[in-house]
Amino acid sequence: MKKKDLQETYIERLNTLLPTVDLRKLDQSCNSTKDEYAKAMLKQMHDMFVEVYGTDYLEVGGYEFVELPAVIQGRNTGHIGLGIVTLDLESSGEHWGTFFLTPLGVIDQEK
Repeated sequence: MKKKDLQETYIERLNTLLPTVDLRKLDQSCNSTKDEYAKAMLKQMHDMFVEVYGTDYLEVGGYEFVELPAVIQGRNTGHIGLGIVTLDLESSGEHWGTFFLTPLGVIDQEK
């Protein structure tokens, strides 16, 4: 499978998973000591990535753009959430974009 197809396949898998996620419960779980739900969702996104790419270690320059599950903490608030970050591995691994999983839905960071 071509590397571009891997990216599209992973996005398709995420698009199947995301409607099943209780985003309010996820937000609460990320910001409490009862974080089992958040851990389970992050593991599910990670496992899907490994299934699609066959690894959880990607070399810079080996792929063009990839989406990766991420734990994100607000700089000013300390609020924690899960998200999906886009990295440009064709160049220097530069951060290209972020999708935040919020209680209000999935929010795309505008560039």
